[in-house]
This record gives sequence, C-alpha cells and structure tokens, in this order.
Amino acid sequence: MQTLIESVHVNQHQRGILKGILIAAFLLCGACSTTPEKSESSNEIFPQALSADVFFEDRGHSYKLKSDIYVLGEESVRLDLRTQLDLPLASLIMTDKKLEYVLYRDKKYFSGKPGPHALDQIIPLDISASELVSVVTEKPTATQKCEFQDSKLSRCRHASGPTSYVATWSKREESSPWSGKATKLMIEIPTRRISLKFYFTDWNKKPSNMDRLSALNIPSDFHK
Repeated sequence: MQTLIESVHVNQHQRGILKGILIAAFLLCGACSTTPEKSESSNEIFPQALSADVFFEDRGHSYKLKSDIYVLGEESVRLDLRTQLDLPLASLIMTDKKLEYVLYRDKKYFSGKPGPHALDQIIPLDISASELVSVVTEKPTATQKCEFQDSKLSRCRHASGPTSYVATWSKREESSPWSGKATKLMIEIPTRRISLKFYFTDWNKKPSNMDRLSALNIPSDFHK
C-alpha cells in the first residue's frame, strides 16, 4: 500500500513537471513566432493627393478632363476638375453623409446629401465617398468581391447603394514614386453604360496643404 501511494505521488509530481515544461515551451514558441505585419492605419495612409487624366462617355458625348483627387479620410474625398486647358470646371467635397460642390462656369453652389445621380452635373460617378476612397487607394473593403493577380489587386465588384460597379486596376509601375501602384483605374457602372478611366500622373503622400483643401471656397456671387 505504501509503495502504491508513493507511486501515485511520483506520478503526480511527474505530471506537474511535464505541465510546467509544456507551458514554458508554449510561451517560448509564442515569443519566437513571426510578428504579423502591421497594417497601415488611417494616419499612415491619409491624406493623399493624386492627379489623373479622366476619360468617359455620357449620353453620346466623350469627355477628357484633368483631375486632382485629395483623399482626406476613409469616408472623405475632394475632387477638383479642370479642362485640358487647365480652366477650372468644378470642385467637390464628398463624405458618405454630405456632398458639396461648386460649378465655376455656372457660378453655382450645392450642399446636400449624396445619392444616385447627385454628381451628374459634374461627372457621372455614382459611387459613395468611401467606395471611391477604397478604389483610389487600393484598399478594398470587406464587402467588395476582389480578384488578384501576382498578389496585387486586379478587379473588385460591389454596389454603392442601388448602383453596382466594377473597378479594374492596371499599368502598375514598380519604380519610384509609384512602387507597384496602378497608374490606370477604370470604374464601370453597367446599369448606366458608363466607364470612367483614370490615368494617374502624380501621387503625393502626406501633402502639406490639406488643411486649406478640406473646405470649399465659395465666391460671394455664387448661388445655390
């Protein structure tokens, strides 16, 4: 009987030692494991400024414009449009809840809610601010259905409200300053038979003049 009790005590002691070894090994493996890459936070990817030539057709007319796109945040973007002669056409600031724009030729100003066809007087871009930010910065949302080629985005599909769209990226530059970013973005809106092509010509991360660009300058003689 004494031998049996001693045997039980020894087994319990051995199990305790084994448990301690396993815990130590687990902690050691955890300390030695590869740290996952830190994803870019909002502070790291915003703001950004991009310039692009824009081509699109709407109601039988072809348009070629110059644009400056200022990504202010995850749901906030500014777009300035000019003619090929660099004459200002329009400026807009859009979030998922508010839309403001000025039409320089018509001397008009609008402030209201974004929605389908809300930008038709400027550009037929029927997607929300957050959707536009995601495709411009190549940061797809969890709800977009995306395809990749060589580990890089090639196409995403989703719907912005009632409007479905397809975003396609191509012409990637591997050299500085683009470092693999696409220099061509195409946004297709099948229900409207519209295809907008953005050919990016410049990209500036962390621009210094964003405070000035975060609000529209409304001339006193402009009317709603």
